[in-house]
Amino acid sequence: MAEEGSVFTANVGGQDGNRTFSLTETGVRYETPKASAEIALRDVASVTLVSIGDIGTCTLRSRSGREMCVSQGDKQHAAAYRAFVVALHRQLMGSGGEVTYTTGAWIKVALILVVAALLLAVGFGMEHVIEVPRRYETKLMLVKGMALIGLVGGPLLAYWARPRPYDPRALPGDAFP
Repeated sequence: MAEEGSVFTANVGGQDGNRTFSLTETGVRYETPKASAEIALRDVASVTLVSIGDIGTCTLRSRSGREMCVSQGDKQHAAAYRAFVVALHRQLMGSGGEVTYTTGAWIKVALILVVAALLLAVGFGMEHVIEVPRRYETKLMLVKGMALIGLVGGPLLAYWARPRPYDPRALPGDAFP
């Protein structure tokens, strides 16, 4: 009998249809109606977990450089995705291979810092570029307030979103949608 979470099907549509990921005794198998592939558990060199909004990804990299990306993008499959990732980690820990575990993404850091910079530029640059009508002064003050919050909060959020190692026995909550 299959262990709970040992199979995950991502409904992606398109020409490949659904993608099914399954854990075997020795590896992780990927199947679509047109193709299939497998990475042996002992060959997995790294696992990267990233979550942005409702999208979660678990990327496996083999020692030979092959990648397999397990992803989900809707709330109805979030629990099945999480169960699969938990079962995968449990099997990887039992495989005896040396694996590097990372969560976070530089793209999240870049997005956070760009938003903070835009708020600063709009909030403090607008009144120097154009004369702001009196009726918009309150809104401009609100943008300035948000910009100041972004000045402090942006780097803090960027620090939190940066790639960092995690313990596979305690998966980070922020790595899941």
